[in-house]
Amino acid sequence: RTTKELFDECLHKYVITDAIRDENVLKFSVEYIGKYKQKQSSLNFVDIDVEDINTKELLESEDRLNKISDYIIQHHNSKTHNKQFTAMFCVSSINTLMKYYDIFKSKEHNLKIATIFSYGMNEEPDDPSGDLFFDDNMFSEKNVNKSSHSRDKLEEYIGDYNEMFGTNYTTKDSKKFYDYYNNIALRVKKGEIDLLLVVSMFLTGFDSKKLNTLYVDKNLKYHGLIQAFSRTNRILGKKKSHGNIISFRNLKKATDEAVALYSNKEAKE
Repeated sequence: RTTKELFDECLHKYVITDAIRDENVLKFSVEYIGKYKQKQSSLNFVDIDVEDINTKELLESEDRLNKISDYIIQHHNSKTHNKQFTAMFCVSSINTLMKYYDIFKSKEHNLKIATIFSYGMNEEPDDPSGDLFFDDNMFSEKNVNKSSHSRDKLEEYIGDYNEMFGTNYTTKDSKKFYDYYNNIALRVKKGEIDLLLVVSMFLTGFDSKKLNTLYVDKNLKYHGLIQAFSRTNRILGKKKSHGNIISFRNLKKATDEAVALYSNKEAKE
């Protein structure tokens, strides 16, 4: 059987609402940020275009990405209890991630931002499931030595990381790149990184009790959506009462469908 089939079987035996009821994980607070046609009180009317946007040009427009970046900078402290907790920002593609990273780098803020993504042969598409596009071949000498624009940009971003933490990681050496991957995971768990930008990495199989917020500018659905959201709901003290999901896409229907599929139809709230 496939991993998804095994995962589905386990979820149907002990579903997410069971885990929340038993206080093994936290509930989610899901906010939909932007302008929506639906006149529902649960939706947030902020001047960020999200409704009926389905073209690459509009999704990656500088104006839209700048507004989302400004929103994150403005609200990050309140979402993370003045940075007592940390956040992850999952985006649709490596190209979009690079745009976001450069925008954040150009703005005034006090957030420690880091990123990791695959490159070359393993570059990550906008996969709605949120599945992890990652394997050991990513760290092979053949792929590490592969020249690409995304690898050059990641090398630049790792340089920022090295400057911030006094390390010496690089994409040009497979072991150092693998160590970089592990070091980011460790620092997120310790709360030393405020915002981690990803495409698919860390959206499944990564647990950090310090992580309480997920910003989303990516299409997610079904088990990929539940897996991504669940990065935020590990229990850690009274101040962490729930996982924050801040969506800049209209994922209301996809969220309701995923919750209904992996719990029950009455579990939307």
